[in-house]
Amino acid sequence: MVETQKRAALYIRVSTDEQARHGYSLSEQEYDLKQYADRQGYRVIGIYADEGISARKALSRRKGLQRLLEDVEADHVDIIIFKCLDRWFRNIADYYKVQEILDAHHVEWECSQEAIFNTTTTNGKLMLNLKLSLAQHESDQTGDRVKYIHEGLKRIGRVITGHMPLGYRITEDKRIAIDEDAVPIVREAFDYFIVHKTVLGTFRMMREKHGYTKTEGSVGRMLQNHIYLGEYYGIKDFCPALIDEGVFAQAQKVFAGRTRHHSSGMIYLFGGLLHCPECGRLLTPRNRTLNRNVYTYYTCRDHTHGRGCPHKTYWREDHVEAALLASLGTELRKYLADIKKVTRKSDGAKSGVTVAELRTKQTRLKELYVEGLIDRSEFDVRHADLDAQIGALRPRPDVSIAYLETVAAGDFVKRYQSLGKKARKIFWSRILDQVQLITGAPKPIFRAF
Repeated sequence: MVETQKRAALYIRVSTDEQARHGYSLSEQEYDLKQYADRQGYRVIGIYADEGISARKALSRRKGLQRLLEDVEADHVDIIIFKCLDRWFRNIADYYKVQEILDAHHVEWECSQEAIFNTTTTNGKLMLNLKLSLAQHESDQTGDRVKYIHEGLKRIGRVITGHMPLGYRITEDKRIAIDEDAVPIVREAFDYFIVHKTVLGTFRMMREKHGYTKTEGSVGRMLQNHIYLGEYYGIKDFCPALIDEGVFAQAQKVFAGRTRHHSSGMIYLFGGLLHCPECGRLLTPRNRTLNRNVYTYYTCRDHTHGRGCPHKTYWREDHVEAALLASLGTELRKYLADIKKVTRKSDGAKSGVTVAELRTKQTRLKELYVEGLIDRSEFDVRHADLDAQIGALRPRPDVSIAYLETVAAGDFVKRYQSLGKKARKIFWSRILDQVQLITGAPKPIFRAF
């Protein structure tokens, strides 16, 4: 009677780190396993590969292994061959999960480069567990070393990932720099979102106007990404800021306050700026037609829906606009005077050092720590001190102050009236944090610059 030839599945795996450190490759493993199968007289029925995948990754992320197990459960495999045990698993718990599947379908496994344990004996099981434990320990140590290296790179302002959001690029020395070509797109996206309060609309604008090819979800994530403030890995001033703090804060207020976007395409001058003086909810804009003229009113939904708010006033948009324009010059000049008082006090406390000089000191401090010349406690104390000095010296954004001074000077009302409704909306969203509703005299509350 002729013995049936065993059907062999060849499993190969290499992690990205192992390729870099040891030069392991899938092709070398494949050649070795084919030679082994040929010597043993096995018939190779498939090659199952996981490239760039650690043996400690979740089973579901090892696609080659998942495909192999599907063939095992379909009874297409008699024996699995891999180079050595650490190509198969470095995790004891996962090993036994998979072994249960193999046992249920009477599938064996063999190593081409290691002595095979007799796992049916007590000593064999002990040796197997020891082998897996050592592999798991080695994997843990490697992970710790990689984590240490990554933390060191972060401390000296270098990135780990190779992908940056729109508006940024990675330099040859692994630092984050602004991609000047994309800056106008990013800034227009923030401005558009603040005005229209819709991620979908912002995405469509970017796609139609700039050929943006990603998804609506990626636009939403972009508009909430703190990298645009210069923060990365949770570290402030890690990279150059691309968006003004006030603009970013306004976008986050839109996310926090929006309940729906207006698919009609209507532009509401004070959407997101008017709060109910009784319950604090954002007022909702709605249009009403009187004598064939369309007017926009802002009302409290909790009052109109009978949810207990007593504020029944309908705030007409053009009346709010007129009241703000009438008081804008006076209120703005008072606000600018207050800012200048604060600035003079801050200037009087300065010691002559610049923010750039302090950041240079931080970079040098990080390098000293990574090189082991100072310990962690000293690094933390000195870094915190430099952070405090930078915070005290960080200037107000001059462009925003200059813009307000331009508005306060001259006959701005005449220039404002020449603007279209979209431009007016951008103007109010740019300078106001909210409008304080006082009967007969809405008061502008300017954004903190």
